Amino acid sequence: MPNSQGSPPENISVLGCVALVTGGSRGIGRATAIALARHGADVAINDIADRVAADQTAEAVRNLGRRAVVVMGDVSREADVAKIVDTAVEALGPINIIVNNAGIASGCRLHEMSLDEWQRTIDVDLT
Repeated sequence: MPNSQGSPPENISVLGCVALVTGGSRGIGRATAIALARHGADVAINDIADRVAADQTAEAVRNLGRRAVVVMGDVSREADVAKIVDTAVEALGPINIIVNNAGIASGCRLHEMSLDEWQRTIDVDLT
């Protein structure tokens, strides 16, 4: 659990680790990728659509002296997940940390969701 300054506990180190952060182009994913880099991890940043924002996150990681790679793909599709992992490993080495941050929300109330919207949410957020 992080301390009040957002740092990992002193007995845990990510120095030299490789992290994969899904949904890493903005918000909590971007902040997590940058925090991991600040503490010594190289980071693979995944996003489904926003390449510009993902590249900006990667640049922020590199500005902290760590390696970064952007891997676009849909985490709800098995073939994309395999590509994401393979590309990250090829670029940065074996993955030690996975942050499953990608998620979606339909913007409607649960009882108004179609079955397709529900399934897409489950596929991205859980599967």
